[in-house]
Amino acid sequence: MYLRDLAKYYLSVAQQALKSHHVLPSPSPLRYEILESINNWRSINAANFTLREFDRACLNKGDVIVDFHEYIKQLGYKFELKLANAKNESMSVEGTVILQEFHRLIRLDDLSEEELNSNIIRARKFRNRASLGTKPILNKRVVEYIYIQKQDEIAYIPDAYGIFKSLFADLLESCNDKDVIKLPKLRLFTDIVSGSSVKKFLELRAKFQSAFL
Repeated sequence: MYLRDLAKYYLSVAQQALKSHHVLPSPSPLRYEILESINNWRSINAANFTLREFDRACLNKGDVIVDFHEYIKQLGYKFELKLANAKNESMSVEGTVILQEFHRLIRLDDLSEEELNSNIIRARKFRNRASLGTKPILNKRVVEYIYIQKQDEIAYIPDAYGIFKSLFADLLESCNDKDVIKLPKLRLFTDIVSGSSVKKFLELRAKFQSAFL
């Protein structure tokens, strides 16, 4: 089983949502049933259960398919997977900001259904360029908030499975009270991430506008 860092999971969920509409998902409640998922997979065969961290820095060649392939080969199975060359790149802060604002505006405009669908298709084409810009990093306060909500589920993972040791320890130690972190109303993508570049935003917006010419 591959387990993803909760903060990165939420960031991915938020970006996926903003690809198609302007409403930013809330980190509370975060629907990521860690304990239930682990118990379900472990119940199949507890003796052979392995929990791995879903992170490019920890995966074989930074790819989950390659990592899984190598794991299966170590178990003695001989087979080959046809691996894709394309990588799934995350959208940049600037690219996500542009798409969120675009989806908000087209729903305020008086467009016919045909015009609306046409604009949405153009926006989809832009996603391939939207990785250009600043890599999104979740705001520390949002990260802490997410971990606090799930601390009962994640507290045992480092000791039980040897993953996420450095990731969870400091935050859980400093945030023992679930009511410590109070988040303001989160509406914009920039409310949950740190860092951005005006220059990169303007360059990417020009590429976005060219998609509509």
